Amino acid sequence: MTPRRKTALWIAGTVAWALALYLFFVYRTFPYDRVEGLIADRIARAVPALDVQFMGFRPSWLTGVRVDRLVVHRRRTPPPGFTSRRAPGAPGASPDAPSADAPSAPLLAMRDVTARVRLLDLARGRIGVGVDGEASGGDVDAHVAIGRRGGRKIHLHLRDVDIAKYPYLKEELGATVEGLANLDLDLDMLSDNVAEWSGGGKVDIRNAKLVEVTAGEVPIPPFTFKTVSAELEVKDGKAVIKRSHVQGQEISDGQVTGEITLRPALDRSPMDLTAKFKLSPGLEQQWGSIISGQLRRKDAEGYYSVYVRGTLFAPRVIR
Repeated sequence: MTPRRKTALWIAGTVAWALALYLFFVYRTFPYDRVEGLIADRIARAVPALDVQFMGFRPSWLTGVRVDRLVVHRRRTPPPGFTSRRAPGAPGASPDAPSADAPSAPLLAMRDVTARVRLLDLARGRIGVGVDGEASGGDVDAHVAIGRRGGRKIHLHLRDVDIAKYPYLKEELGATVEGLANLDLDLDMLSDNVAEWSGGGKVDIRNAKLVEVTAGEVPIPPFTFKTVSAELEVKDGKAVIKRSHVQGQEISDGQVTGEITLRPALDRSPMDLTAKFKLSPGLEQQWGSIISGQLRRKDAEGYYSVYVRGTLFAPRVIR
């Protein structure tokens, strides 16, 4: 080996060693706590109704971070700096309005969450982040790609998420929902203008069951479903339910139709949904009079109707 080649190898090795030491230093001293606070603050500003908490925020290899537990709550009051007439103490607010510290069931609880920069996206001139973790006994996999002009592409995949471990549903519905949920969602967000968003998704729930159901003060048997599925399309500023199907032992046929008008603050997106279902002959004969006394809406074909209004994070069920 010539002296010149030895010198070149020595220089290359020294540069590589210095670069490795620098990366290790950045890896160990990077202010992850500040990143954690910055992410939570950005989410609070984008969706004021959400309160995000990270537990165990730390690095994971050179291009990622790891979170032991991530919990998302619906705020009882907006975050500091956000003014709302609904906030306690504000004009027109109820004196009994709950405080921000009042307990509420989490909207989302994940553990062992890992987020990594996608190097392949960087090679294509985009910023890409992949996120995976565990939620309610199932797997969550998401991919977010941000283009040069700020456009975002989002893919979300849920597999076998146990919705019985999702306490928010029981808080809102007053009944326990069981089953394993699967979701595939793709969103193309060209800008912050929701009218330019497009995409769609599919959801299905296996082994679905509705238990602890009451009609007034009277408990009725559990509802067991063979099929619960829906397809969603996002277009022209709206999320529209294109197809849906509900069928089981107690519900012989049912479907959900309607749309959600998207807003930049997604929690304020108004809903206009209608659920129609027909009881099985056995349940109709045994409980029809009690159920019809509660719902009060039954068409000529024997379908009961329930309407869902309000907003995405504050739904109102009209029976």
